[in-house]
Parts: sequence; structure tokens; C-alpha cells
Amino acid sequence: MTATTRDKQREESKERLFHAAIEIFRRDGFRAARVDDITFVAGLSRTSFYFHFPTKDDVLIELNRRLEEPVVRRLEALDEAMPIAQVLAEVAEQLATQWREHRTLVIDAMTTGLRVEAERFREARQGSLREALGKVFERSVKKGEVQTTRAPAMLGEAYLLNCLAALTMWGSGAGEDDGLKTSLQSAGELFLRGALNCS
Repeated sequence: MTATTRDKQREESKERLFHAAIEIFRRDGFRAARVDDITFVAGLSRTSFYFHFPTKDDVLIELNRRLEEPVVRRLEALDEAMPIAQVLAEVAEQLATQWREHRTLVIDAMTTGLRVEAERFREARQGSLREALGKVFERSVKKGEVQTTRAPAMLGEAYLLNCLAALTMWGSGAGEDDGLKTSLQSAGELFLRGALNCS
């Protein structure tokens, strides 16, 4: 078996385990989900699961990463001259699109993500939403849209916390199923009005 074939099989196994885990998390809840059930659905061994995902938390970290990637790509594709309010509206729309089908996993995924991010806070993970938003706020400060004494990266962090609050409320069942985008947009508008004193 060649290295390429082996790598392809590993990637296929990881995908099967990831999708099986998400299915089981939705069915049983994250905390009650058992690795044995995940591996049964995936048709793979426990050893294979732990090779790809050392813990169940790692599945949620992977989910966060996968849902974040399209948001980052969209942010990077936006015209740099776009006003910050429009950029944040776009972020809200993209986050709503990505999370819509994962409502039952939002709270566990966000909690896990926050814990992991807190452990790696000083690292600027390449290609992360944190990094992309830091750049957006840096441009906004340079353009004079935002008057603040805070570092642009800190503004991005504060904005993400507002988004987290909106996602968490939606994930807990507060609000309508289709209200996620509106909640995220409201979080952005409140952030701009209250925290940034934008003109």
C-alpha cells in the first residue's frame, strides 16, 4: 500500500468518524454520546477514533474549524473599502448559514471552543476567524470608521463574544429557528453603537 493510498484511507476514516460523531451528538447529546456508538455508526474501531480525535472535544473543535473556514474565506474576499457595519452584517449572515443545522450542538461547541481558545489565546492561529476579524477592525480603525483606544484584535475578540452570546441564546432554544441571522446582526449593530462609538 502506497503512502498516498494510506493517507487517503486515513482521511476517509476521519471523515466517517467525524460525521458519525456529529450524528450521535445530535441524537444523544454531546455529554451522553459514547465513542462505541460513534465507531459502530462509522464502522471503524475505537483505536481509529482515538487516532483521529483524542477526545470527543476534538470532534467539536473540528466542527468549529470547519464552520469557521467559509466565514474567513468570505471575509477575506470582501472589498477592503466596505464599511464595517456591512462587513459585520456579512459575518452575521455567514455565521448563521454555517451554524443553522447545528443548533443542538452550539452550546457544547462554543464552550469547548472557548476553553481551547483560552488555552491558546496568545497564538494567532493562521486562517482563524479571530485573525481575520482583527484585520477587519485594523482597516476600520485606519479608515476612521471606528474611534477607539483598544487594539483592533481586542475589538475582534469583543465582537466575537457578542456573536457567541447570540449563538448561545439561539442554541439554548431562545428565539425562532430562523432568527439566528437577525440575532447575529443585532449583536453586531449593538456592538458598533455601544462599544465602538462609531459615527
